[in-house]
Amino acid sequence: MRDGNGPRRLLRLKALTLAEAKMASALAFFELTQRRQQLDRRNEELERLFRQAELCGSGKIDMQQLEFMQHRIHRAAFEVESAHLLLKEASTRAEEASNREVGITRERDALERRALDHEMEEGRVDSRRAFDASLDHWSAVRSAS
Repeated sequence: MRDGNGPRRLLRLKALTLAEAKMASALAFFELTQRRQQLDRRNEELERLFRQAELCGSGKIDMQQLEFMQHRIHRAAFEVESAHLLLKEASTRAEEASNREVGITRERDALERRALDHEMEEGRVDSRRAFDASLDHWSAVRSAS
């Protein structure tokens, strides 16, 4: 890292890692949305089956149909429970991806600051630009907190 591009090279690598983390985060939130929709569909199906079962109780449907409805209700209830568990897993993955993204952003900011310090030491950047970058860095840190 003694060459002039060392800190900047690390910064570019961190930018790629951040891009990967953002993509993973976006995919996790997309999956979370899909799982929520699946859970909503399963809940709607379960509610519909319960309404149909109420008709069974009023004597409008025979016993064989009632048994079939009970089987479908149990199956739908299981699917709702499964969809809920998948939703929880997707939510956990989305939260982990988001936390990873925040961590990488902080690492990138620290690398950026180090690169700027390195450039200042070599005289390639004036102190005003470094001061402005420092203000930007700390305002970003405050807004992330």
